[in-house]
Amino acid sequence: NKGEQAYVELQAHLSSLITALTACSGYNPPSAAIALNAFHGMLSSFRGLNMFISQLTGQLTTAREGRRKLYYVGDSCLECKFQAVKNAVKGQYGQNSTEYGSVKGIKW
Repeated sequence: NKGEQAYVELQAHLSSLITALTACSGYNPPSAAIALNAFHGMLSSFRGLNMFISQLTGQLTTAREGRRKLYYVGDSCLECKFQAVKNAVKGQYGQNSTEYGSVKGIKW
């Protein structure tokens, strides 16, 4: 939500800039990149992209949930496998071994 909010805020800033520049009589810069038409086009693109991103929120949530399950849920999750490797090294080589010393400090 904060990411989307930030984009909405940027859209509002761009809209405010256009309003301020429109109020400046005779604003006609030599560069087309900073002309009012360019800013209007950018604002239109920004609005379209913001709408597109908000429509994809459901897909993003689903993907995040799948990733979370893969990492943290169930006996075959990545976190469990990570801990199992550390325990296997500890069991095979011993708590004071250099092999275990090289893996025990790795944080999940």
